[in-house]
Amino acid sequence: MKILVLKKERIITTSLPNNIYGDFQIIDVLENGNQIDLITIKEQDGKWLLTNTVDTSIIVNNNPVNSVFLTDYFSCEILYRKSDYKYILYCLPTYDKTTLYNIVDANITIGNSNSDITYVNDYLRSFNVKIYYDNAWYIEVFSDTYLVYRNNKSITKERLFNGDVIFIMGLRIVVLGNYMIINNPFNNVRINANKLRAIKLGVASSKSEIDEELEIYDEEDYFFRTPRFKRSVVLEKFKIDSPPENQDPEGMPFFLTLASSMTMAATSSMSLYTVISRLNEGASFKSILPSLIITVVTLIASFIVPIISRVWQKNSNKKKEALRQEKYTNYVSERKKEIDDKMEEQKFILVENNLTNKQCFDIIMNRENNLWERKIEHDDFLNLRIGTGNIKAPVEIIHLFVPFFS
Repeated sequence: MKILVLKKERIITTSLPNNIYGDFQIIDVLENGNQIDLITIKEQDGKWLLTNTVDTSIIVNNNPVNSVFLTDYFSCEILYRKSDYKYILYCLPTYDKTTLYNIVDANITIGNSNSDITYVNDYLRSFNVKIYYDNAWYIEVFSDTYLVYRNNKSITKERLFNGDVIFIMGLRIVVLGNYMIINNPFNNVRINANKLRAIKLGVASSKSEIDEELEIYDEEDYFFRTPRFKRSVVLEKFKIDSPPENQDPEGMPFFLTLASSMTMAATSSMSLYTVISRLNEGASFKSILPSLIITVVTLIASFIVPIISRVWQKNSNKKKEALRQEKYTNYVSERKKEIDDKMEEQKFILVENNLTNKQCFDIIMNRENNLWERKIEHDDFLNLRIGTGNIKAPVEIIHLFVPFFS
């Protein structure tokens, strides 16, 4: 069963399952953005039961009721108490019986009396609708009623395209080229055979008679589906090596250096003592001068060389550490750039696969080649972009404990 809730601007539609079970709620969004609960439909005794809500009342034959069982072609009013606005609820069967008619005269009137399509309904006291052909099919509503809809939107005058569904309080009309498909709720529809000729498809003896006349689509309606080359966003894994270990300072331990310096200093001291003793024994200064110079230089070197060696070793270690940090920093920067580039690519793919509403509108209105490119097998079939936001990037960073080597 299909539930139609008629309001001035449009129809709110809900399809109930053929197997009667579960609870359903129909809501509406007002012009101020507030959402209201209109009705609740639930299973009871194997039937669909319509119940009101805290904001609405159900009116059947001008009498308010709390609940009512639903049947095919049933209708009632839904009163929104806060503003006294009335909705009309209508029930359609899932499979509605229809008849195919050939349009003999391209000027069809619809009303509740003296019309080519006469339809009697309590909600339509007086209405006058016209469907006519003027290089294209058009529909025009002349009476002051909003209960005429095309594709669930209220209309006054609109062009009709093949497959458009006209709904007039239970009466459903589909225009297909030179043909109309019309239902008949409660047998309340009368057709002028001079304007519309019924076709019995089940007993048609000539298949070509219908096929040749039934030009459902214009040449511009045909299309071809281009293949879709779609990129998907997948989880990307990045492996980051651990930084290289800080190397231990190289060189001789300080106490060994100090021991060798002390040995040299002791040896130089003994040589100096020998030189001084010879001088006291009467040796000439000229004869002991070479020994004196060697002794003094050796003594000075025993203190200066270890200090210079220590300073050089310290500076060398600083340079190696700076080089280690520089190489690993460059490595991390390169990996970061790879991650940033991949995230930017994923963002571009999301934007590419999820078009804006304006782009979708242009594709539909201009009938571009990619109108039918999505298939039910695609993971984004029927997905619609409603905005933008921030999500966690599908990126996984794996820390490896293997040291980095340049």
